[in-house]
Order: sequence, then structure tokens, then C-alpha cells
Amino acid sequence: MFWKSSSNGLVIFIFVFIFNLPLFTEASNHGRRYVYVATPMTGNSAQEYCRTHHTDLATIRNRNDLDALDENKTWEEALEHCRTLDTDSTSSNNYVNHSFDLPHMDFVRNSESEKVIQDSQTPEVWIGLRFLAGEWLWVNGMPLSEQLQACPPAGMHCGTMSKTGIVLPMRNCLERRNFLCFKKGLN
Repeated sequence: MFWKSSSNGLVIFIFVFIFNLPLFTEASNHGRRYVYVATPMTGNSAQEYCRTHHTDLATIRNRNDLDALDENKTWEEALEHCRTLDTDSTSSNNYVNHSFDLPHMDFVRNSESEKVIQDSQTPEVWIGLRFLAGEWLWVNGMPLSEQLQACPPAGMHCGTMSKTGIVLPMRNCLERRNFLCFKKGLN
């Protein structure tokens, strides 16, 4: 769920997930798909709507977390922001056992996610694509299906998704951009 303020009040952008029936051949999102609902409604109404018409509401923890899309952070700051959402601050391993992450290809290639990216304030948003130890990888461990440049220029080790839906690796990780966080287990 993403929150956006407007002159007419608070608008809630809703992502719900649906377990695909065997008749559907959609391979992305590991048997789940996200549905974008741009109807203004309260959180309780959104949850009731999603449970009535779909399976459930895919949400982000609180108002501070919901503003993540409108914040400009470096790639590392964005990753840290996502991975520290919904964690127990007293746990020494909360970074390892995180609930949220920067999105991977299946998530950002979803038409509903692309609609949210369209509303971003920067031309591109950070995604979970990173060049580390001589190879490109998704930070959540998903396999990389694209063939990307083997040795990008110095500092150009982070990936973005543009408003046009194109994945653009080789961006400077220190640039500040909007980003998305997704709840693990909903992908």
C-alpha cells in the first residue's frame, strides 16, 4: 500500500495479491499477482475491499514506511530503509531477518508496480539490482535473467527502473532517487 497526499485528502494506492488458479499461465510473482486499485478509501475499507474481491491487502507497516516512494535516497540508504522496516530494533540480527527489500524484476515488471513508478518524483527509481564481487545480482537472491555488462564503470553498480518500464543498470549508487520497498513473501 502506498499513500499519496493530494488536495482532496489522502489517497491510498493499494496492492493486493491473488493466488493464480492453475488455468492462468502467469509465471511472474511465484503464483501471485498484484492488482493496482487507485480508488480513494480508508485502510479498513481497502482491506475489506481486497478481501472481498481478491485474497488480501499487501501492505507496508506504517505511515513513515508508506512515504518511501517520495523520499530521495542513495541506493544503500534505500536498501537499509527497506530492510529495517518492520524489524525488532532490539534484535542483533534484524538486518538479516528483514521483512522488506528493494524489489526484483518480477515485482517491478508488474503493471501495477509500473503505475506506482509512474507517480515517482524522479525519472527512475532504485530497484534491488547491484553489481558486487564481479557480478550483477538481485539482492534478494532471485536469479538474474538478463545479460548485463560484465564490468561496469566505477561507481555505476546499481540498477533502476525508469518511468517507461526499462531496467537501467549502471547507475551511480550515490545518486538520490525515489525507491520502492516490497514485503518479502508477497513476491
